[in-house]
Amino acid sequence: MMSHVRARGSIVKEYNHFNERQAEMTFTVEYEQEEDGRWLAEVKELPGVMVYGKDPDDAMAHAQALALRVVADRLENGESISCYS
Repeated sequence: MMSHVRARGSIVKEYNHFNERQAEMTFTVEYEQEEDGRWLAEVKELPGVMVYGKDPDDAMAHAQALALRVVADRLENGESISCYS
């Protein structure tokens, strides 16, 4: 049986491992202007991550924020993120 101290150390090591992975992640964000003037940005590596913005920078910022939320949610639920790096 693991002692409490070792269990804490294991959690810290695992957390650091995720930080290293996160630092290596790259996403491709494509954006285009719709006919109504809005800008649509899509994160290619994360299906369904598509957002609108008032200009290209706004759309990109929203796409980046949503991508981080999706990855964080997957990490919290124990899902693999290795296919996104």
